[in-house]
Amino acid sequence: EAELKELSVQSPEWIWPQLYLMRRHIRFHDADSALTALGLAMDRAKDENKVHVLREAIRMYGKLFSYERAFRFFSEQLGLGASDKQVAGMLRTLADIGPKKNLFDWVLLREIAHSLESNTRELFDIAYAYGEEYDTNSVAFERYREHCRLESSTSSAANNMGVLIKNDAAV
Repeated sequence: EAELKELSVQSPEWIWPQLYLMRRHIRFHDADSALTALGLAMDRAKDENKVHVLREAIRMYGKLFSYERAFRFFSEQLGLGASDKQVAGMLRTLADIGPKKNLFDWVLLREIAHSLESNTRELFDIAYAYGEEYDTNSVAFERYREHCRLESSTSSAANNMGVLIKNDAAV
C-alpha cells in the first residue's frame, strides 16, 4: 500500500494508483478508505479515462454497500452529464454486479449500453443470453445476424445461429 501511495504522490495526474488502492480497500471492507481513494481518482480523472473510474465506483458501491447504492451513483452521474461512453461503461458494470436472477434485467442494461457504444463482443453476449431462454430465441437469432453483419470473421455467431435453426427455435 505504501508504494501505491508514493506513486500516487509522485504522479498526481495518474488515476491508476488510486483505483488500485480503492480495490485493496474494497477487499478489506474499508469503506471510508475506498471512498477517499474514489474521491481522489474522480478529481484526477480526465474525459479519456473517467470511464474507468466510474466503472470502479459502481463496483465499489455494489460490493461495499448495495446494488441500489451503485445504481444511485449511476443516476447521480447521469445528472452530472456523463458522456455516452461513460454511461455505457457504468451500465455494463451494473449488469455484471447486479442480481443474476433475472436475465432480462441484465440484457436490458447491456442493450442500452450497446445502443450508446457499439461493441460486437457485447452484441454476441446479448445474443447468447437471449439464446439461453427458449422464448427469446428469435431475438437471439436476429442479434447473431447483426453480429455477423458487423464482424464477418466470426464463426461462433454463425454456429450458434445454426444451432437455433437446428433446434427449430429461430423464426
